[in-house]
Amino acid sequence: MVSAGTIHLLQITDLHLLPVADARLLGVDTARSLDAVLRNALSERVPDGLLVTGDIAHTPADATYARVRELIAARFRGPALWLAGNHDLTTPLTAARPAADELEIANWSVIAIDTHVDGEDGGRVADAELDRLRERLAHSRARFIVVTGHHPPLPLGTPWLDSGCIANGRALLDVLADDPRVKAYVCGHIHQETATSYRGLQLLTTPSTCFQFVAGTQRFSIDTTPPGWRWLDLAADGTLTSRVGRATDFAVTLDLSTFKKH
Repeated sequence: MVSAGTIHLLQITDLHLLPVADARLLGVDTARSLDAVLRNALSERVPDGLLVTGDIAHTPADATYARVRELIAARFRGPALWLAGNHDLTTPLTAARPAADELEIANWSVIAIDTHVDGEDGGRVADAELDRLRERLAHSRARFIVVTGHHPPLPLGTPWLDSGCIANGRALLDVLADDPRVKAYVCGHIHQETATSYRGLQLLTTPSTCFQFVAGTQRFSIDTTPPGWRWLDLAADGTLTSRVGRATDFAVTLDLSTFKKH
């Protein structure tokens, strides 16, 4: 049961959109799966803000980001943060996304950080980005804070994915954990639902809006688990609760015949 006055954030991640209609990635029409996620999630409630945590595009072209903008706007027009993932490119994404890198709602702040490097699968937070984060935390008047990025900061038990976690993830986490107002780091990248912690800080990863990676596998492996999203419920007393939902009415049909691991 969520109390009155609670802030509701919707996180979607790893959209992997393509630039043309009806295009499929490994057999999945990622535009249709995104729309199914938005339709199902928004049938539950209208969020106070939307977090789109990277790999927004699979083909990072202007046309792809325009499609994402249109698909989201058809369902939701409220405050949003868009973050870059390893499949995104800075220049076209910056031109298309909302300009905000922070949402301030009531006594909470949600701060976006950039964990991606153009053209690389793995994550890293640049020194300048860490400095910006420290500065933002030092000057924030929020009572409670959530930080969101694309890559996980620590290995999570799926070896072929763990190599792509943030190279300086512990440095990032120590900055966050040193500020008791920071309640969680929320990300995507691994196409899985996980909930762990570091020095009392919640670490949450969220299912993709398209296909899911199988946890614990040594090599690339996906299955037909439905696409998903995460709700973050931020209470006035600083309590953060969360749950994952699934678009069970969207049938994931896979076609790996053209798969090439880059």
